Amino acid sequence: MFLIALWAPYGWLAVLSPVTIAFLLLKVSGIPMLEARWEGNPEFEDYRRRTNSLIPWFPRG
Repeated sequence: MFLIALWAPYGWLAVLSPVTIAFLLLKVSGIPMLEARWEGNPEFEDYRRRTNSLIPWFPRG
């Protein structure tokens, strides 16, 4: 959606929303809160070591 908004006057401001949401999920409320809850659990530590943080893709190995 923000790509469409780029054509409007001050459309570049539409980039702020997805950037803000990504920052909040990665650094504030999403991943850090989940990891803090399960910290110390050996199964979760193994899962966290093998899996990418935001988008579960191919295992790291």
